[in-house]
Formats: sequence, structure tokens, C-alpha cells
Amino acid sequence: NFRSLIQCTIVGLVFSLDPNLYCSKDMTGRSIPSIEESFVQIFGGDFDINSDIEILMAQIFIRHGARTLSFEPEHCWMNYNVPWDCNITLLEMPKNRAEEDSTSQEEVYPLFMKLYQNDVNGTQKTTLMGTCQMGQILQEGIEQEIANGNHLKDSYICNNGKLCLFDSQASALESLTSASETEVKLRSTDIQRTLLSGQALVATFFNFKGESGGALSTEEPANVSVVNDTDIPSADNATTTEEGGIRKLWEVADFIVPWYTSDYDVDRLYYNDKACPRLLDFEGEARSSDLYKSEMFKKEEVRLLNETVSALWGTEEVDWRYTFDCLLTAFCTNGQYPALSEKDLSDALNVGAFINSFY
Repeated sequence: NFRSLIQCTIVGLVFSLDPNLYCSKDMTGRSIPSIEESFVQIFGGDFDINSDIEILMAQIFIRHGARTLSFEPEHCWMNYNVPWDCNITLLEMPKNRAEEDSTSQEEVYPLFMKLYQNDVNGTQKTTLMGTCQMGQILQEGIEQEIANGNHLKDSYICNNGKLCLFDSQASALESLTSASETEVKLRSTDIQRTLLSGQALVATFFNFKGESGGALSTEEPANVSVVNDTDIPSADNATTTEEGGIRKLWEVADFIVPWYTSDYDVDRLYYNDKACPRLLDFEGEARSSDLYKSEMFKKEEVRLLNETVSALWGTEEVDWRYTFDCLLTAFCTNGQYPALSEKDLSDALNVGAFINSFY
């Protein structure tokens, strides 16, 4: 059951992981083992991989890539001063899809670039004191998901018959543009970092840059995502129709892909006690267990670590949700973080990850 699963994750978690593993700096280690390797490890070698096994479906779950701080900086250590500036943004165009388009070909709908403003004169400041949204994905995070997309492409698009989901890049793309949820369905939480992480992976897996074709839909998109502001079309590179009229900017894209999400408060893709109140009961039982108490309140290592972090944060008690968020984002993005020993840093990240598994 859920409680047993939580308790199983406790053993050996605290003070055991290399903090660099959280950062995924080396994405080569995230490659997917072949079907042959996986089945040999699980079942031994007594089967014919080509006749006995067929891939029918793949359900792929990913985490978002490298991101900015999710909580307010005041929850971090004293004199926190980590600069956050981003070149990842969104292009948006509001449009009522049910409204019949009565504009002429000469008229162009603009795409609006969403920018977080931090006025140098101090009249308007962002929470992170830069050009980034709280918790947003970074360029490095996009690159990580591109690597994930390539790993998936190497594993599932191949010419190996039943051991592949798609036998070619073209058939993979056709499954996406068939507009059938039975072929491919894309779903994420409605958070910038998860949306763009998934979109970077999908664009890589289906290799949009390498394919051409008609749009999946002839309707105008309500929201167009781009990975950086260099992708924004300008009047200089706008395309024209055969009749010479200017095409609307959204028509320049070859594909419009449905992407499903939900209101964050009721979404079930993450630990959400609003969507499932019973999770609070499971959490309470896990936190009151002898195993949890012995790990978090009786170990001398944890007591000393709490004292160290409390002194740096200037607080009497450590809130490990904030501690983990502050240290992880600073450490993984080569930002400045407190003068912790390598062991204390590693322990703090591991304890923070352990605590966060209960939220």
C-alpha cells in the first residue's frame, strides 16, 4: 500500500546520494536500456526476444528540467543573493476559436511575448529580482529534455519490428498528426516548467525540424510556446501566400499539437491532497511511524545538520521544503550558496529530498 511504499523509500535514503545526481548534468546516464537488456535482467535468457515480445504501448513520465527557485527568496539563507535571468519565454495569442475569422489576408495577428520585468530604477520588481518567473524552466532544462527526447527516439523509433513503437520517424509523426488520442496523448500539469519540458521532449522525439507537412489543425492556437526569443518570427521573415498576401504568424508553423492539462488545484498528476484528501491520512500515518521518527529525530547526524542549517538561515527551526528548494536550485545552476562543507551540502540535499517525499 501507499504507506508501505513511503516507508520503504526511507531506508538508506538519508545520507546516501551524490548531490550531483539531482542536477542531471550528464544526461548520457539517463539513456534507456534496450528491451533485450531489461528482459535478461528480469527473466534471464530463456526466451526469444523477436517472437515472444511485442511493445504495445509506452507510458512515459518525466520530471521537468533545471529550474529557478519556486519559493520566495526570503525563505532561503540570510543575505540570499542569487541572480535569476532567463531567455526562455512564451509567445501568446488570444483568440476565440468559435469566432469566424472575418479579417482579410493582409491583416496579421500579433504574437505577444511574455516578459518578466525587473525595472532597474526600482519602480517594478520581480520576486526573483531578475527576468525569470518563479519556478520556471531554464535553458539548461530545455537541453536536458531534448536529451530525454533523443533517448526515447533511440529506444522506440526503429526498424526492429515488434520491439518498436514506430518503424520510422514519418510514422511517428503521422501518429501525432492523426488527431486521435488512441495514438498519442500529451498531458502535463499547467505549470510553465512542466509544459515547456514536455514540449521540448516531444518536439525532439517527433523530430519536427526534420519533417514537413500540413498543420495538425487549421484552427488558430491560443498559446504558442517557444524555447527562446530568437525563435520569434518578425515582419522581415514573414511568409506570403501564393496570391502575395501576408500569412498570419500562427500559420507559419507546420504543426499545431493538442496539449492537455488541468487546473492545478484539482490535478492528480502530482501529490495533491485537494484532489485526494485521503493522502493526508497516509501522510500522517507515515510521519508518526517509528521508522520516520528514528530517521529524522533520533540520528545525531540529523541533529547536527539542523543546527548548521538553522544558523545559516537565521531561524530556530528548519523548514526542509524551503531548504531543499534554495540549495538545489543554487547548487545545480552554479549559483552562490552558503559556505557548507561538501558533506553538509550533500546531507542537506538528501534530507530535503527525503522530507519532500512526504509533501
